[in-house]
Amino acid sequence: MIRGNLPVTENYQKIRIDDYVRYARNSLKKAIIEAQVSVNGHTVNLTQSKTRFGGFRLWFECPECHRRRGVLYQDPLGKRITCRKCLGYRN
Repeated sequence: MIRGNLPVTENYQKIRIDDYVRYARNSLKKAIIEAQVSVNGHTVNLTQSKTRFGGFRLWFECPECHRRRGVLYQDPLGKRITCRKCLGYRN
């Protein structure tokens, strides 16, 4: 099919907003991971793991055992932040 003098879009580079949004999200996540979180005066590191679809998930790093955790606990007196395993729970 002849299109006359109109340019063919296949010859042009695509610029997609989704690519820019994905880049911004990944940049923000990397900045968060490089930072430390202050929780009630305690410093907690963040870490990440890869997901099956090419992304990554953020985790807390337990200050005592240094394992990835989704939830940390603070004792009633506020002296200790740790995971369930370090608190002595079996599961």
